[in-house]
Amino acid sequence: MTPSQHMQRMIGLLSLSDSDYWYDVASIEATELIEAGGEQLLDELLLQVEAMSSSQQEHLAYILGEFDMAGELAILEVIKKSQHTEAAYRARESLYSRKALK
Repeated sequence: MTPSQHMQRMIGLLSLSDSDYWYDVASIEATELIEAGGEQLLDELLLQVEAMSSSQQEHLAYILGEFDMAGELAILEVIKKSQHTEAAYRARESLYSRKALK
């Protein structure tokens, strides 16, 4: 996949409804996309994160926190300050989990 295709697929996954499918299947695929796309994909996501819907931000925060990439932390810091309270909560939770793992 090209970087553009990674980004398009990621936005599609983040846009799915909050359902068992998201947590059981789509979140795993989104995690794999981040692993494959690396910092380049995270940089693209960082540029778009503030314009994302509450659900998209929350889904993104849900899958972040497991990697050791600078872009991941930057995205979580932006979402942590989001006007979308559920997404902000999820970002703080991911940041806390990240610290607890160290």
